[in-house]
Amino acid sequence: MRVYIGPYTDISEERIEEIEIHKYDTWSMDHTLALIILPMLKQFKETKHGYPSELTEELWDEYLDEMIWAFDQKVKDGDEEVHADRMNKGFQLFGKYYQNLWD
Repeated sequence: MRVYIGPYTDISEERIEEIEIHKYDTWSMDHTLALIILPMLKQFKETKHGYPSELTEELWDEYLDEMIWAFDQKVKDGDEEVHADRMNKGFQLFGKYYQNLWD
């Protein structure tokens, strides 16, 4: 997979310059997406400027840590049988707060 997102010169000009998806990228799409999501979540946590209004900052950090941990296990091909419950919690939090992952 190759993705190039051009620089944002204007907020209304957000665009993806090039996306190339190979057949093997969808063979294990959950792993492929985890390779992209994990570093984005880590950067997001470092540079965030707020948190969802129904949460405290401390709880938001805890939730982000759980999401990061879950995707890290997926990238490492961690033992999903042993960690399934915790990984699922992180993935569920990612889904629940997906629309709050902006800054």
